[in-house]
This record gives sequence, structure tokens and C-alpha cells, in this order.
Amino acid sequence: MSRRLTRWVALGVLVAALGLVTWSGPAQAAISPKPDPQGAGRVTFGIQPATMGSIDDRPSYRYGVTPGATLTDQVAVRNLSTTPVTFQVYATDALNIDNGDVGFLPRAQRALDVGRWLTVGGRGSGVSVRVRARGTAVLPLTLRVPTDAQPGDHTGGVIVSLATRSKDKGGANVILDQRVASRVFVRVSGPQRPALAITPVTASYQGTFNPFGRGRSTISYTVTNTGNVNLGGRQRVVVRGLFGPSQQSSEIVDLGLLLPRGSARFTTTVPQTLPLIRERAQISISPLVQAGDQVTGLRTYTGTGAFWAVPWTLLGLVLVLGLTGWLVGRGRRGRRGRRGRRRSTATGAPVVLAELRARRLGAATSLAIASIVTVPAAAHAADTPYTDTAATGGITLCDSGGRSIRSGSTGTALAATVVAGGAAQAPYDGRTAAAGLFAFQPRRGALPGEWSGQGLTALSRYTNTAHPAVEILPRDTTLRSYLDGYPAMWDGLVQLRIYLRAAGAPTNTSAYSATSLKVTGGRWMQVGPAAGEICGTSTPTSVLRLLGLPTTAPEPATSVSGPPAPDQPSAQPSTPAATTVRGATTPPASTTSVTTSASSPGSAADVSSNDVTASPVDPASSSNGVSRWLVVVATALLIAVGAWFVRGKWGARDSS
Repeated sequence: MSRRLTRWVALGVLVAALGLVTWSGPAQAAISPKPDPQGAGRVTFGIQPATMGSIDDRPSYRYGVTPGATLTDQVAVRNLSTTPVTFQVYATDALNIDNGDVGFLPRAQRALDVGRWLTVGGRGSGVSVRVRARGTAVLPLTLRVPTDAQPGDHTGGVIVSLATRSKDKGGANVILDQRVASRVFVRVSGPQRPALAITPVTASYQGTFNPFGRGRSTISYTVTNTGNVNLGGRQRVVVRGLFGPSQQSSEIVDLGLLLPRGSARFTTTVPQTLPLIRERAQISISPLVQAGDQVTGLRTYTGTGAFWAVPWTLLGLVLVLGLTGWLVGRGRRGRRGRRGRRRSTATGAPVVLAELRARRLGAATSLAIASIVTVPAAAHAADTPYTDTAATGGITLCDSGGRSIRSGSTGTALAATVVAGGAAQAPYDGRTAAAGLFAFQPRRGALPGEWSGQGLTALSRYTNTAHPAVEILPRDTTLRSYLDGYPAMWDGLVQLRIYLRAAGAPTNTSAYSATSLKVTGGRWMQVGPAAGEICGTSTPTSVLRLLGLPTTAPEPATSVSGPPAPDQPSAQPSTPAATTVRGATTPPASTTSVTTSASSPGSAADVSSNDVTASPVDPASSSNGVSRWLVVVATALLIAVGAWFVRGKWGARDSS
């Protein structure tokens, strides 16, 4: 195998593993998928603070210091496996990755902040420690703050790492570096400068063919922490026109923990935007701080961006009506000028011909107007009692033979693959893109974005960006298992969604392909939209298969006991659907190693998907029923206007 091909194979495995970790739910200890160098088969381990040689109940390390201070502490490394394992323990700096989550530097990258101030086991570069089976090793931890340390917050982590060497199917060497972190928050005394910048703000509008309908506006912006303290935030996005009510996006998630100089990119939509010509999107963030923090000078931070939202269909309709009125008026004037001549005509043929032309023109206008209004309304008719405005296409379920299926048993795998009808948009159309299948629980009175759900599969790499697909393995969650936790609450319906993800980008929960299943007893039937006969157009490969992990049902994972998860900003800002491991995802160090991370302590990590709650949709979408009635009334009025043009008063005057 050529050296170039080896590098590409290793890069593919790297991206697949990184996508798998960022898709998985909150995990606090790591599991080695292959035998480690010491011969351990399945390794479960964790790390957490300790005091006087014993594990304590601190969820993280938090220090308030002055420049030049020195503090001593302890860290405990736990091995819950049945064989001794050798771990690497060291300190490093924290950072915000592209989607705003908190991660840690790769070990190969030199720490410049808290990671440089900390020493583990008396060594700044870290130590190697062998922990007996089901044992705990307690190591000394020292923090030395430089005399020139800048005031404000400095964040890092103490890492326990287990590197596993293996080969992929092509024979390329792959190093899987599994890391578990305990966060370290250091606040250096001095002036506090909390500040968030929201820029640039870009917005666009996508209209609809319905002249009385609402379109969709998309707003994107970047939030940067320009101050010197860690901040979260409750976000609000509002669209305002030249006149009319404000329209609020309820899709946007809260801003997580943003470190000084850290940034996060957000994109949200207002799916029911009134086209009010010139619109302005305003973003406001109310800051949140970690529980127990005292931060002064907090205020609400804002950013704005303008865009055009022109109702072109409505303007075209007004133009048609105006042109019709002008033509009718012109005909009336001509008839008045020829009235005397027509009275002397015995047959009256010109009168009959003029009336016939007017009626044809009016009838054609009425039909055109009615089609403009009613066709879009019919296009929005749903196969289910609910409408999900974020769904951009249907889903086709395929069996192992490449044939589409519409029903099956809840106790077995739904299908061999599922294929999305909607195409993948940037950045989900590149080599790092992957897709996963999720199930959601429709509920009366709740918007689709407020439904609860769960991932059914791990991520899959797909080959066709026009139709992203997901491979379903025997080990993946069955519909029966899903229903045990999320029973059907609305006519036995379950909604399926295909979420897309790419390296450096958040999970796309604002636009996705979706369909619905109706469960009766132990059987399901697809009642939502399918994407057509597209089985075989895309060949998905699960990352479990790429990494050589078992594709059958996994053995139960061993739990790690310990205190609650690491600190979050007060009021607990929510995380997006299918988020990365809380405060733990780490970029890979090279193309030949795979790095996975988690924050300690908690349950053992696994490659299965996590429970999620999707972001809510704009409440205005709940008025779809009212909008349909308005369309019906408007259609009736327009038809009446057309009839009035045809059989109006001018006809009676002409016949007099």
C-alpha cells in the first residue's frame, strides 16, 4: 500500500472516530474498544479530585489565587477494570472548539496557561502510573501561579489517558487515545472585565409561493468572549420589520461556557417570518455565570443585522389584479364610445363578442388567483396530524437487499439502512460529514422542537451528499427498546429524523429529513413521507464498523461511582440535540491518532447514541390551522372578485 493511501485511510478513521465521540451523549469514563497493551480487554477508568489520599465530592478544581501563589492538592485515578492498567496523567489547557463546547489541547501541543502552571506527581510533563485492578491511585497536584499572571479566569484540566494501538482494515497504524478530564478553574485576583461581542450578523429570507404565507429567515452570527471571565448566556433572536409584530426564534440554544478569547458560531431560523419588506434581526444575550461565581459589571449584550424580506408572490398577485382592472376599464370606455353604433346594429354581435371576451378574461383571472392560493396550501398537507416545519425531505427505509420497506416488527432492527430525501448542505457535504438516526415522541400541544427523543444508531459515513444515509447494525437500539423509554403518546406515532454532523460544526437540528411510523402492537407501519425509490443511491458505513468495534449487542458497561458532573453556568444553559461530551471533546493531534475525551466522573462511556431534546421551533408555527382558514377565506374572496369583474355592473349598463 502506498504511503499516500495509508495516510488517507488513517485520516478517514480519525474523522469517523471524532464524529462518533462528538455524537455520543455525556460520558465520564472511557472504555477501550480493543485489548490495550497491558492485556486488558474492556477498560473502564476515571479521574476526580481527592483529599488526604481519598476521593472527595468536588466535581472539579476551583481556586481563587493571587499572582505568585502556590497551592497543593491531590488527584485520584480509578481503574474499574479486572486487570492492572498503566495510564498517563498530565495537565493541559482548555479551549473552545468551533461549536462553542469546551475541549482540551492535544497532548502534543504545548500548554501555555493553567496546563503549564500545574504539575502532577511532581513532574510538569505528567507521569505514568500503573493502577491495580479495581484500584485507585492518588497523586500529588501542585499549582504554581506566575507572578505576571493576568487577572481573570484561566481554565485547564487534569487528564488521564490510555493509548491503544491497532491497525485498520487497510493495515494502517491507528492510535486511539482515550482521555478523561477533570476541569481546573483558576481565578486570578484583579479587575473583572466581562464582555461578549456578537459579530458579524448575517441574515437572509426564503419566501413561499403562497401570497399570504410566511417564509423562513436564517440568522447566523459569532459570539466571542472579549473579556477576562468565563461566561455563558441565555440567547434571544428577534426579527422585526418596518411594521407589524416582532417574530422570535425559539430554536436557538443557550450559550455554553465560553472561555476568554473563545468563540462560538450559531445559526438559527424563524420558520414563520412575515415578509415585511425590510427586516432587522437582533440578537441579545443575557450572561450566565457558574454556580458560586461572583462577577460584577454584567449586562445584556446585543448585535443586529438587516436583510430584505419581500413578498414577491403577493406583489405579483396585486399586479395581476391591477392589470385585470385596467383591461376591464379600457373595455368599458371603448364600449361607451361605440354604444350608439351598436344600438343601430340589428344582430348585436359586437355586444355579444365584448361580453364573451370580458367573461373569459375574468374567468381566467379567477382561476389563476385561486391556483396561486390553493396549490401551495395543498402542498403543505401532511400525512400526520402534525406538521414539522424543519423537515426538508422524507426518509426511505431499505432492507439488506436494497429494497424499500414500509412496515416491520418493533423488536428487530428497523431496516438495514435509512436514506434521506433532503440533500446535505455545507458544511455537511464534505469528507468529514456523518449522519445518525434519531426517534422522537410526538405530543399533542407541543411543537416538534419540544418533543423528547433518543438516538437509535451511531454515526455513519455516507457516500452520496444528495441522499445522506445511515447504516443500522444489530447492536443499535430497536423501536421496542425506544418505546420502553418513550411510549407513543399520539395515535401510536413515532417520528424519525436523520441528523447530520461534520467536524468543526454542530449537529444540524434546524433542517433534517424526517418521516413518521405508526405502531400497533408489535408492528410498525410508515405513514409519513418516504423519499422515493432511492435505496442503493448511498452506501453508509457505521463508524463502529470502521473502528472494528462489535456490531452485535454490546455487553453492559460498568458504571463509575462519583459526584455530579462538572460545573455548568448557573441556570444550566441547555445543550443542543446530540451534543458533544460535556466540556470534553478534543481535536485530534495528528492524522494517525484518534483522540476521544470525557469529563470525569460519571457513567462509563459507550459508542451508543444519547437521549436528546431538540431545540423548539417558533411558536408561530402552531397557528397553521388558522393560516389554512385564512387561505380558504382569501381564496373565496378572490373568486368573488373575479366573478364581479365578469358579471359586474358594467355588464348591466352595457345592456341598457
